Amino acid sequence: TYETLSEGVKLRVVSAEDLILMKAFAGRLQDWADIEKVIERQGKTLDRALILRVAEGLAELKDDDRLVPELERLLG
Repeated sequence: TYETLSEGVKLRVVSAEDLILMKAFAGRLQDWADIEKVIERQGKTLDRALILRVAEGLAELKDDDRLVPELERLLG
């Protein structure tokens, strides 16, 4: 999506859900810390079902059986 910064100036941004998924796929310690902050900040506005549904495919692609359980734990 795009955010309009000022007249004629647009910035392409990702959703909070997309950011969480990208960081979970990367899986570094700092990424998980960032995910926690995004979840704190976004609260109940996050589409948790979407995150977990997409995360299943990413976990399979990455062959990482910890990705989904960790997201489930963080999402509460």
